[in-house]
Amino acid sequence: MGPERTGVESICIESQPDDGLFGIVNRAQAAVSGEGKLGPVGVLAIGLDTDELEGADVQIEAAYAHKGARRVLQRLDVHARALAKEAAPDQLLSAAISGFGGQKFTNIVLAPPDTLETRSSRADAGRIAVPESGLSEALDLTVYFPSRVRFYAKNLALLSDGLEANVLDDLAAVLGALGVQSRRRDAKLRIAAHQLRAPVTREQQSAAYQEASRRGLPVSLYAATLPTTQSMRVAEGRVRLDNGESVAYVDCQLSHGLTPESMCTLSDAMKMQQILKHHFALELGGRRWRVENVHGEPGDSRPVAAGHGIKWSKRGRRR
Repeated sequence: MGPERTGVESICIESQPDDGLFGIVNRAQAAVSGEGKLGPVGVLAIGLDTDELEGADVQIEAAYAHKGARRVLQRLDVHARALAKEAAPDQLLSAAISGFGGQKFTNIVLAPPDTLETRSSRADAGRIAVPESGLSEALDLTVYFPSRVRFYAKNLALLSDGLEANVLDDLAAVLGALGVQSRRRDAKLRIAAHQLRAPVTREQQSAAYQEASRRGLPVSLYAATLPTTQSMRVAEGRVRLDNGESVAYVDCQLSHGLTPESMCTLSDAMKMQQILKHHFALELGGRRWRVENVHGEPGDSRPVAAGHGIKWSKRGRRR
């Protein structure tokens, strides 16, 4: 079946039963290239069609570049989300960090306990729309190593005012798990702006996330290499649907090929696909997909702020 036109710059395609992530992206690229009115391929936003939205959901963004006379896949972003009962956050976190994380740039966003985000959703579809505006933040902390001196770290912290003492204790425990120096003084938490320390490890990233989860803090962890060739973000929290129901969600974003020198390969796409399959129970083959083409150059490839969703190109993002 050929692609079905559904709008000025949108088509629908169907993946074959044996299609993987790379195959779907190639199928979408071929379908868009065959539609003369859609123009050249720049960035493709690919998402499950509305009739397919049951359980876990996934959005894909593929950015293309020209290398000589060839069109190549430069960057691939995958954004998956599900109700918490459909994903195992600890195992997902480990797979995301080991496959697409980095230790030179770490961002963790924490919200107060019992934070509920309001977001409308189709209750009959059994899914949620992950909030685009991020968590209601108690702490937004970035740890990065900006120089060639591998033991010199900068800690950039945004801390909300008026937090209760028990919340400050929770935040300090998470910071300690990440290896960040802090101390309580009166009713405030002081966080070191500069620190001589060993590089952040995957174990510390996982420990900080798990400490936050254990203490009931909605949490988002973002990690990337520097320069930013790849990145990951895993988040969990609770959201109140428009029908009044409160549900727990898990959100994951994976990116590779964020610099011109780091192309996205079949191996990278396969690793993303395995995470979708094993941790979200997402089968990509035999599904109906909506594809939107953004003309021109790929979007900005700077690190994604951990408290926010993937920076989909304005004309290419699925709503």
